[in-house]
Amino acid sequence: MKNIIEILKEQGIEIESEKEKELTKAVAANYKTINEFNSVTEKLRTEIGEKETAISELNDQIKGLSDTSELDDLKQKVKSYEDAENTRKADEEKRKAYDADKQRFDKLKGENEYYNEGTEKWVFEDFRKAITADENKGKSDSEIYEALVKDKDVFKSKNGEFKNPAVDTNNTAGNGKTKFFF
Repeated sequence: MKNIIEILKEQGIEIESEKEKELTKAVAANYKTINEFNSVTEKLRTEIGEKETAISELNDQIKGLSDTSELDDLKQKVKSYEDAENTRKADEEKRKAYDADKQRFDKLKGENEYYNEGTEKWVFEDFRKAITADENKGKSDSEIYEALVKDKDVFKSKNGEFKNPAVDTNNTAGNGKTKFFF
């Protein structure tokens, strides 16, 4: 392989000795020799050949699988995983919608307290149905809620529960006769 300086000399171009090092360095940094190029090209051709062989082997394996029930089993497993994922996503969307509706609902009861959890769930489910109903389009949540609980006994009394007084077992006059108060 000829050096760039030798090639230039053969063409009748003389380079000063101080510039020869700079020229050699610049050529080495910017240009590759044919041998270097051929070496890289051969390496890439070898890698391509190896990849083509691997692809061919994998295609043969796929053809072998397609002739057996293993491929059908794999397809069924993939389908079951996809179905499970779709179900999970749908359940998550339902849960998010439920939580959003529950937050809207919880703001509406104010200081009132339901008789029990069952009553609250019943009113909440009615609220969820009502907010999606066509006749309630354009109404606020509080309007819908008030219409649901109006004239219904779903809250505990703010006055507390009525408790009957205990029966006085000591209601005799000491003589065994019951005394009556009129």
